[in-house]
Amino acid sequence: MDMRPENHRVVDRGDRHPASGSRVGLHDVPPATADADPAPVRTPVELVGELNRLRTWAGQPSLRRLEKLSGESLGEGATELLPSSTTSEVLAGKRLPRPPRLAFVESFVTACLRARGLDGDTVEQVVDRWRAAWRVVQVKHTTPPEPFLPQATSPERQAGPRRARLAAAVCAAVFATGVVVGVAGTRMTHDDIGHPVTPATGRTRGAVCRPLDQPHATGALIMGAPGTPPTGEEYPRDWWANVPDVELVTDTDGFTAVVPRGFTLPWQAIVIRSAITLTAGHHYSLDFVATANRPVDIHVRVQDKTPPRYQPSLVESVPVGITPCRRTYNFTAGATSETTGEVTFQLGAQGAYTIMVEDPILVEIK
Repeated sequence: MDMRPENHRVVDRGDRHPASGSRVGLHDVPPATADADPAPVRTPVELVGELNRLRTWAGQPSLRRLEKLSGESLGEGATELLPSSTTSEVLAGKRLPRPPRLAFVESFVTACLRARGLDGDTVEQVVDRWRAAWRVVQVKHTTPPEPFLPQATSPERQAGPRRARLAAAVCAAVFATGVVVGVAGTRMTHDDIGHPVTPATGRTRGAVCRPLDQPHATGALIMGAPGTPPTGEEYPRDWWANVPDVELVTDTDGFTAVVPRGFTLPWQAIVIRSAITLTAGHHYSLDFVATANRPVDIHVRVQDKTPPRYQPSLVESVPVGITPCRRTYNFTAGATSETTGEVTFQLGAQGAYTIMVEDPILVEIK
């Protein structure tokens, strides 16, 4: 089902992590170029998302125009040419999980800024900030991940009607796609561009698994059962998917999503909860239990829906496996959103799988 508003975004929802260290702040950038800055990024996927966002900010110049604008002098050197075929593959995520080369990032950013009509000095300053973002990705991309050790779960939470529904959904998805256990079953362990899908047990980021029977944080309820908060007529009162390809089943406990193959970037398949109100500087806690029929990595964002930046207050890469895992993320809102906030689960770029999210709740804490 596709309940999205007609003007809802898909490609422009690039992942952006909260700042992990010092960075030239937006307060130091003129308002005209503030949105040209990269948001803090940690992974190649997030960097590609920011490059796509920059192109949108620049007025969506054609690949041919970007090629013509590249190759001109920049500071003491010159940027390289941008073949349209190369740019198309990078922006579509076809070269992931490798990060784009620094020379490509410099050329692409320069071309986008020139398409927007910025002067040479401003271009050099903004490109320098993109170089810093690329270096962060390069360092983190080459750092061995820490092991992820799932914790024991409470017996009383391992069974129940929703667990049975997940098993039924998995069987239905396998039957519908014609994938059977055995030789053909190996197809489910790779994405559509031939890269192995990284098991969730191979890394850990953000919150660790908590006991399933441990209560969530107490505070003012921001998001709870369907209808909390009220959404009016603009958005659905419950979770909804940005594309009809994602088979979504919702109830008072959360949602189950059957994600098909075909998505090469995380934000191409999103499950969203709308009409969230956040206040800049206030503290919040997001809590949920996630389970999947096989190990996957998803992205969770709490953000404002206003383009072009879709200002995030929380961005986390979350490993999800076959063992139920409760996760809690505490964060501080970076911007005020008067009913324009969203809680999103980005589910693409993992091949075909089924995921269940239970007891999602967002509260404001002291």
